[in-house]
Amino acid sequence: MDTLANISIIPLAIGGIVVYVLGTCAYNFWFHPLRNIPGPWYAAISPAYITFKDLTLQKPYAIHALLEQYGGIVRVAPNMVLFADHAAMKTAYTKFPKSMWYKAIKTNDNDHAMTTLEPIPHSIRKRAYAPHYTPANLILYQNEIHEFTNDCIDKMRIYDGKRPFDCLVLFRRLLTDIIFISSYGQRIQSVKQWDIINHTTDLASNIVTAVNLFPMRGVFLSIVGRPIFNLLNSLPFAIIRPFFDSDKIVAEYVIRARDQVLERDPSFKTTGELDSDGNGDERLSLVHRLLRQSLKAKPEERLSDADVISEAMAHTIAGVETSSTTLTYMMYNLARYPTVLAKLREEIDPLMHGEDGRRQIPDISVLNKLPYLNAFYMESMRLYGAVPSMLERVVPAVLDGEEFTIKGHKITPGTIVATQGFTVHRDPAVFPKPEEFIPERWFNETEEMRAYWMPYGTGNRVCGGMNLAHMSLRILTVALARNFDIVIPAETTEASMKMNFAFVAMPTAMAAPLLFKFRED
Repeated sequence: MDTLANISIIPLAIGGIVVYVLGTCAYNFWFHPLRNIPGPWYAAISPAYITFKDLTLQKPYAIHALLEQYGGIVRVAPNMVLFADHAAMKTAYTKFPKSMWYKAIKTNDNDHAMTTLEPIPHSIRKRAYAPHYTPANLILYQNEIHEFTNDCIDKMRIYDGKRPFDCLVLFRRLLTDIIFISSYGQRIQSVKQWDIINHTTDLASNIVTAVNLFPMRGVFLSIVGRPIFNLLNSLPFAIIRPFFDSDKIVAEYVIRARDQVLERDPSFKTTGELDSDGNGDERLSLVHRLLRQSLKAKPEERLSDADVISEAMAHTIAGVETSSTTLTYMMYNLARYPTVLAKLREEIDPLMHGEDGRRQIPDISVLNKLPYLNAFYMESMRLYGAVPSMLERVVPAVLDGEEFTIKGHKITPGTIVATQGFTVHRDPAVFPKPEEFIPERWFNETEEMRAYWMPYGTGNRVCGGMNLAHMSLRILTVALARNFDIVIPAETTEASMKMNFAFVAMPTAMAAPLLFKFRED
């Protein structure tokens, strides 16, 4: 007994941990139900590899390389299988719930549509916001989008083509203006406020920065877990506050915007009806519609106040960050490929003729019919869509009495499965010369091309704001291409513009300086 008492507990604990880790690795490699799925041995025994790629913002590249190496199906972690297979896509993205990963991007510590895992609860939330994003409703905001676009052009002319500026910052502000008018019926004048010369802080600075940092915050939380995240959040360093407080900052803006909506229409809080908007019921903003759902839906489908705030936050973050990044890459590619810009101008210059015409942006119904503009849009989204990352789903225990298989491999219930737009969009069998930017490929669009085009997701959980992005990006593209020649400055290189991924894409340099020279007619 005395001898045993003298044995240190520490070596025993270390030994126990070593045995547990080795035993787990052995089970994952030799006995796990997914042991026959192709993939590297180090991914089969531990999630460390894919976690490391997540931390280095390189995960889509790593997954793409593995899918190419292993033939369209690969085990990337003990309980995770990635695939590039259309049949599996159709099943997974119409029938399977989301994985717990999405909980890392909850807003205001509450679920929203994107973090609602099961299909039925998600459909309840979707009914609240879907009417807002119909083309017929969005066109009611077209005049303001045109106005904000011209505000952006005026701001860009201040430099007069003499020095570059970071497109990401200005375009985030532009999209913030667009999102706030459509989501809250409010003009926050983010573009007009911005001091493009001195970059001084203004009333919109915090929301623009917070929207940018929120996706990285979510990825970081998903990797380190809540306890470590909270520990780091408690550190008294001012430099980390914008990152950790990004969720809180967006919440404060959205709550203030919601309160201002109710101040304008006080009876809406109790009746769900407008009394002062003056634009008719069809002009309801997104937050109006969410509030109405909280009042008029069936009791079991009503949104709580926390649900309204979280949903509005999610749409604000997603709407600003994704479209501003995609627009930045669109402008970058117009500068890289002068022939593409020339062909685009052949379509749009006659529609925006002369000094007055350059500010008269055509109606979206006209833009939707321009073949080259639409081809440019489709190709831009294929290669530079802002969310090309893996979209996780979980194989359910019951699947219509059938087993779920991918390329002949049985996938057991509880397995996390996913595909990613980055890989699907680069399938050479569907998109010949997949790494080349070729808008003309869309002149001969096939059903397979359309089925594999998934910049907004796929299945029944596609991005709710897709139609607003369609509309905004077309409007902004034609206005900027009509008014400016775009030049790539020395500090902007292929290396600096290479995509990194914190779920959403971003340039490696975290900035995208371009030079815009006003076109003289």
